[in-house]
This record gives sequence, structure tokens and C-alpha cells, in this order.
Amino acid sequence: MPTNTPAVWNVPHPRNLFFTGRTQVLDDLRQALMGKGKAALSGMGGVGKTQTAVEYAYRHCGEYGTVLWAGADSEDSLKAGYAAIAAKLNLLEKDETNRDVVIAAVKRWLEEHAGWLLILDNADDLGLVSDLLRSEWRGHILLTTRAHATGGVSKVEILKMTPEEGTLFLLRRAKVIGVDDALGTATEADQELATEITWEVGGLPLALDQAGAFIEEEQRSLAEYLELYRTEGAALRKMRGGIIADHEPVTITFSLAFRQVAGANAAAADMLRACAFLAPEAIPEEIFTSGAGELGENFTDMAGGGLGLVKMIGEAGRFSLIRRNARNGTIEIHRVVQQVLKDEMDAETQRLWAERVVRALNASFPEVEHRTWSLCEKLLAHAQEAAGLIGAYSFEFNEAARLLDETGCYCLELAQYGEAEPLYVRSLSIYEKVLGPEHPDVAMSLSNLAALYYYQGKYAEAEPLYVCALSICEKALGPEHPTVAMSLNNLAMLYASQVKYAEAEPLHARALGIREKVLGPEHPDVAMSLSNLAALYYYQGKYAEAEPLLVRALGIYEKTLEPEHPNLLLGQKNYTALLQKMRNETEE
Repeated sequence: MPTNTPAVWNVPHPRNLFFTGRTQVLDDLRQALMGKGKAALSGMGGVGKTQTAVEYAYRHCGEYGTVLWAGADSEDSLKAGYAAIAAKLNLLEKDETNRDVVIAAVKRWLEEHAGWLLILDNADDLGLVSDLLRSEWRGHILLTTRAHATGGVSKVEILKMTPEEGTLFLLRRAKVIGVDDALGTATEADQELATEITWEVGGLPLALDQAGAFIEEEQRSLAEYLELYRTEGAALRKMRGGIIADHEPVTITFSLAFRQVAGANAAAADMLRACAFLAPEAIPEEIFTSGAGELGENFTDMAGGGLGLVKMIGEAGRFSLIRRNARNGTIEIHRVVQQVLKDEMDAETQRLWAERVVRALNASFPEVEHRTWSLCEKLLAHAQEAAGLIGAYSFEFNEAARLLDETGCYCLELAQYGEAEPLYVRSLSIYEKVLGPEHPDVAMSLSNLAALYYYQGKYAEAEPLYVCALSICEKALGPEHPTVAMSLNNLAMLYASQVKYAEAEPLHARALGIREKVLGPEHPDVAMSLSNLAALYYYQGKYAEAEPLLVRALGIYEKTLEPEHPNLLLGQKNYTALLQKMRNETEE
């Protein structure tokens, strides 16, 4: 009990000596309760809602004449809580067998008294306590809940611990440092290991407490626990320390919540399964709309978004297993929730969902061009995660190859050459195996890999790939196909960069001829060929020959591209430079 115990105190939990951080959350709770008299401490399972409520009660107990506590996870537990409160308050009705009489007596006491704090723990179904929330009281009501929506009750959201909070909590809980010691009292090595463990469990207090209990009770080092978690995490997540077992293990905490979601909405359960194989943060909803056809029958109605998507996401978030960012239409799932969801799957089911996610991401990932860059950026981290799945499961199908290739293209746009190369190489390998070495998609993959080398100045590595791509396209598509023109253009650009102007010019001219004939004289690709041929003349000092080509290219770009398109801006810049060169030549 606290040293300044109020007249009535029935909080069933001792103060947590290892409680760390949460200063802002506790301050926000205080402000919410003082302002409106009711506050909901909301967050996912295992994030420390109950322990934070306990800490609040101990810190502020001197301000209340009475501090009461009731479990609210079910109707039975709530009724039992009322009965315990009636006994603690020594109400005349405390021995009544009719629970409704007891409940009415407790509510009457609350109406008649002031200066009390009532904590309703695990009130995930707010309907069970709605009568308390609708009424006005002269005391304070504090809820802990996994519910995301709390209606008119002020919500204080509690999230995972920061790296600093988690590191300090773990070091204290594992008894590496004293319960009141500062972070700096630990060695740098121990701080680094504790930070790594905190990252592995996503700053989840329940998992950190579980880790600390294991380290203490099994007399293991931080390094030993980290290695065990990385190799046998599923088993560790099911464990609870043997000395103090005041809450469920991580696995049970999230498994129960998942089963409740699955019972209410099968699509929401499948969405969570898919999220387990994506990057945990900023998951775009486009994956579940554009990729709906690849995620199983429960996603049939999700392709167009709409109410079905809203309900699915709402149900998945009801127990805070996910959080939605309404501003950008993305979802966040905790790393440990992902791990537990995977733990619940057998190897065959894991492979099934990994493949579904790869296919859904491919369906969502657009062709990389200027107008799609923003969507590519949203999907990038998840596509890179999918690349890991493709390697881990040795997936070899067209959709996997295409996703790798497009992801590599976007990385190339960002000048992330080191990230792009393995994506291109793996994509090429899959295409060659699935489609054969003479397929146009293989040529495209060769061209992309060659472009990567070209941008790095590795011309010797790029040339044979470009030559091979051109040969495949000419054989498979015919000599006047737009893809052949693109291959000609690529090879010409490579030669121009090596000052091989004589080799480059006929290739540019042929590419221009094909594009004008097949695509029409006003197509942006025609403008690109005109610009490239003009650049070739510019480099040779043939300014008079370059000018009409650039003028025509700019005219096409201005008609067909948005004002901020890079090709248009570059064309304007090049034309300005050309005019300056021509003026200088005239003045000389």
C-alpha cells in the first residue's frame, strides 16, 4: 500500500518497482481526469496499460479519499469487482446474493460521494460500463482498454516504449543495474545489448518484462538472451517468469486478441496475417485494395475499397492489434504482434501468406515513372521486405520477378545502387528460368541491370547487357517495335557517354524513326529521342543541328507532360544552355 493511503484503497496490485518512463502519459492522464473526470488509457495488449494505471493510483492516491478498482474484461468480472468494492466500502448491501442490488448500491455510493478514483481495468467492451461513462460524477473514472474508439471519454494513447525507456527498464528488470539507477551506470556494452533486445521486441513492455524475468531467473547474460531470442523467439514468447506470474505471456496476450478478431471478421483476421509479412510501419491500404485479388477469398469485396475495407480495418484495430494513420491511409502493426501471428502458423501456412503478400505487392506496385513516385515511395519498404520473402522461400514466378524489377527501378531512381543491384540480378534469374533466355521480359530485365551499371560509369559491364537485350527484342518483337527503339536508345546513350559519337548517331536516328512511325509524331518518347539526338549534336558542337530538334522536343513535352515533369524541366534547361552556347559562338 502507498504510505499516504486514502481512507479506502482496494487496488489489487503492488506498485511496480521497475516502472520506468511514461512521464508524458501520466501527465496527460492527470490533465484528462482533472478536465472531464473520465479518461481512457488506450493501447494494444502488453503495452503496459494496467501498470501505468497502477502507477497513477500510487502517485496520486493522496489526492483522493477513496481509490477503487474493478476488472472489466467481462460482465462476470465487473460484477465481482462491484461486490469487492461494496465489501471494501462496508455497504449494507455487501452480503446480498442478488448482484444487481449490490451494483445499484455501489453506484448510489458513487453518486453521493466526491473525491474518489475508480479504475476499470481491461474495459475492452465499453458497453459493459456505458452507464458509468454517461453519468456525471464528483469523482474520477480511469479505464484501461484496447478499444481504439472511446466515444466521449478523453483518450490517452499509450504506445511502445522509446529505445531509451525500454533499455533502462530492461536493465533494471534484469537486475543488471539497481532499480533506481540511471542508464549511465550500466556499461556501454550492456546498454548496446539492451537496446538491441528492445528493438527486437519493438519496445513492448510485456516482452521486455518477460526478457528481464528470464535473464534474472535463468542467470543468463543479455548477450545470451539476445541470441536465444533470435533463434528460439517463438518458445521464449510463450514463457512467463516463474517467480512473478502476474500476467499472461506475450503469445497468449496477442493470440487471444487475434481469435476475437477472427471470430468477428474473417477478412480482418486475414489482413492481420498479411501484415505479419510486411514491414511493420506505414503499411499502405493500397496493398489490400489493388492486391485484394491475391489475398484470398475473404478479400473479394475489398478491391474497390469502400465500406468493406473500413469494417475490416476497424475490426482489426478494435483490440489495438493495428493502428491506422487516417492522414495518409496507412496501418502500423507491432513487431511482436507480427512474430506471434507467424508463431501461430505452421510452415505451410507461413509459405502461403508469404506468397500471397508477394503477389499482392506486385499487383499494388506501379510501373515506375514520375507520376507514380509517391506510391512507389509508400510501397518501397514493403517491397524490400517481400524481396526477402522471395529469397527465403525461393519463389520463382513472374509476379515475384516483376516486383523485384520494379523495386529495383525505383531504387535506381533514388540512386540507391547497392539496393538495386541484387533486386535486378534476382529478377533476371527468375525471368530466365521461368520464361527462357529469349523472352522480351528477359530483355527488359537485362536493360535495367545495364542501366544500373551505366549510371555508375561501369560501361564495360553495361554494354554486353544492352547488346543482348537489343538482339532479343529484335528477334522476339520485330525490328520496328517500340521496345526495340528503347533498346537502341539505351545503347546509343552508352556510346555517347564514351564519346563514341559515330556509333551512337545511327542508333538514335533509328530509334527516332521507329517511334515516329509507331507512336506518332507527338508522343513523349519521340520527344525523348529528339532530345537525345540533340544532346549528341550539342556535345560535338553542332549547335545549329541540335536547336530544331530541341525546339520540337520541348513543344511535345509542353503538350503532353505536367509542368513539373523532370523531362520537361531538363529539356528547358538544355535549351537554355544551347542558346547560351550559340550566343557565345556568335559573339566570338
